[in-house]
Amino acid sequence: MDDFGLGILLRNKQIKKMVSSYVGENKEFERQYLSGELEVELTPQGTLAERLRAGGAGIPAFYTPTGAHTAISDGGLPLLYNADGSVKRLPRRRRSAPSTAGTTSSSPRSPATSRS
Repeated sequence: MDDFGLGILLRNKQIKKMVSSYVGENKEFERQYLSGELEVELTPQGTLAERLRAGGAGIPAFYTPTGAHTAISDGGLPLLYNADGSVKRLPRRRRSAPSTAGTTSSSPRSPATSRS
């Protein structure tokens, strides 16, 4: 859907980073992501909803076992690609408290930078 909503913002280069659970079938989104112009953080829908709820409630971070023992917990999917297709940036490695080994943390206030 390139002609309305996010498609218009993408076309005008008004989006630098997207945090979403589903990205749809937008050709401009795909082009920008694969060429390294757009950073993408894919988040499970329930975790995304909880990040929004927790942020609104003033909760700075929370733990969720979503993605435990998967590629996500081992470093995740690339956030940003170079124009040649090589990986430019991976998510920061997440640390777990001893009592929550195997879980990931998420910060609702700053999705890209506040990892525990």
